Amino acid sequence: MEKDRLSRKLAVILHADVVDSTALVRQDETLAHERIQDTFRRFSDTISNHDGVAHEVRGDALVAEFAKASDAVSASLAFQAINTTHNEQLSDDLQPILRIGIAMGEVVIADNTVTGEGVVLAQRLEQLAKQGGVCIQGAAYETVPKRLPFEYENLGEQPVKGFDEPVKIYSVSLKPGSEIPEPEIKILPKSETPELTEKPSIAVLPFTNMSGDPEQEFFADGLTYDIIMGLSAVSVLFVIARASSFVYKESNADVKTIASELGVQYVLEGSVRRSADRCRVNVQLVDAESDSPVWSQKYDRELVDLFELQDDIMQSVVASVTTQVVLRAGRQSLEQSRTDIRLWDLLSQARSLTYGLTEDSIKESLKISERALSLFPDSGKANMSVANALYHLIILGYDMKREESLRRARDLGRRALELDEDDEWSHLVFAWILLEFGEFDQAIEGIERGIEINPNFSMLYGGMADALSYAGRSEEAIKNAMLALRLNPLDPANFFRFIAVARAYFCLGEYSDAIEWAKRALQRRPTLHEGHTLLIASLLTQGDLDRASNASARYLELFPETTVASLAELGTTAVQLQVHDREKVFKLLRKAGIPSDNS
Repeated sequence: MEKDRLSRKLAVILHADVVDSTALVRQDETLAHERIQDTFRRFSDTISNHDGVAHEVRGDALVAEFAKASDAVSASLAFQAINTTHNEQLSDDLQPILRIGIAMGEVVIADNTVTGEGVVLAQRLEQLAKQGGVCIQGAAYETVPKRLPFEYENLGEQPVKGFDEPVKIYSVSLKPGSEIPEPEIKILPKSETPELTEKPSIAVLPFTNMSGDPEQEFFADGLTYDIIMGLSAVSVLFVIARASSFVYKESNADVKTIASELGVQYVLEGSVRRSADRCRVNVQLVDAESDSPVWSQKYDRELVDLFELQDDIMQSVVASVTTQVVLRAGRQSLEQSRTDIRLWDLLSQARSLTYGLTEDSIKESLKISERALSLFPDSGKANMSVANALYHLIILGYDMKREESLRRARDLGRRALELDEDDEWSHLVFAWILLEFGEFDQAIEGIERGIEINPNFSMLYGGMADALSYAGRSEEAIKNAMLALRLNPLDPANFFRFIAVARAYFCLGEYSDAIEWAKRALQRRPTLHEGHTLLIASLLTQGDLDRASNASARYLELFPETTVASLAELGTTAVQLQVHDREKVFKLLRKAGIPSDNS
């Protein structure tokens, strides 16, 4: 009885049903099934983007849960508009149209199945909605902020089967000329990667520099990074990537808050004090749920023993979080990365600067990487570091010698792998470069090898999303981009992941989703060329000439010299699609007001 009581909760429930699904099935059973499933898949994505959870599909109906009625209404109205546009593009009348009901009530959720009074009431309200419409219970209506651009029609109190008292009901729609409020950027819903939650999860926070010397920040950050990469190589762990962990650098947030925001069980924190010849490190592993230390250790070593120090930290953390069985894999990962301390310092600086993603920071990274290469020409990591800096200068549009730099980057990337075939970074960087040459299959093979080496390196999945989208494997691309976002939810460079999703949806012909993800990318990176080009092309494909023209005007304000010819010269920086899709985008850009050339 106690277990049953605790499993119940009050929730906002959405129930959606396909109008006259029997008639659709009679027309063409197979096609009807495919289109109904596609409708619910697309609706589930919209629900997730509005902070809801689609729990189950029951034949021709879908049930979802929300914490707020406003999110349920926003998701419903947004999808009804999307679905109307989608159906208008179909060449026949086999078009799944939804009715949606929204209610508050007590529910029981178990094994991804939702039951209870709230579900029944939402279903009854859905049956009262018009085709393509939404009905909401009066109690839920009272919780929706009146500032939102929704219109309500009071349908009065109506008797509802199974309920003793009449229920007050409203029909809800979007006010004319208004837009659905943009949902907050959401990362991959947990239901899409349930296996991740089964692994012990950990975030390594940036180690605090206690040396009093700002120049030692690179050292502290580099030590943190190496520990993250070492732990990531252990396949039984789920490790949050560096870029997300480093959001909390100099943050006052407590461990429990950080763990909640990153979705992890454990947090590793530490401090570093480095003198001329010694290194002192304090490390503590915290169980976030109980906010209590699992393990802590102090190290005081001569600097020449830095890599032995890393081994000790690695072994102790892994032992505390999993079992001694996985120690060997972690130890091997760190042993493979050992190198001269001068090279390690230079590469740590270059890596940190590249993460800045500005023209100045990447050029400085290239300068430091070139120095490392001149000192250590037979280092695979030094070759990779130069190739990585060159690639980012190219892809972000900062390098005007594109072809020359690409050729050199390819040579360096190939050399890096010849020197160290077991370095996941080198596989990723070389794959990125191969994509610029249209060598999709080779790039995918390289990334697959990188994932074998380090299955928790989020950028590999982001790179795979790029490679698969270039190769026309759009659905797989979306899956990999979402996994990259889950592994690294706070990465400042996640606009690369967002635009990969937008690109995939564009190729699938799902232009509303392409617009949404392109806008997200531009929110993070307003100067991202491909964000603008995909947004403009997707708007125009939907027949929205006014918004496409406005988007073109904003793009030209940022880049006044832009022409279709100049975008073609930028290559994948502007349009990372296969030839036929690139030509389609260029044609649409001209129609939206982007000049063909400067003549």
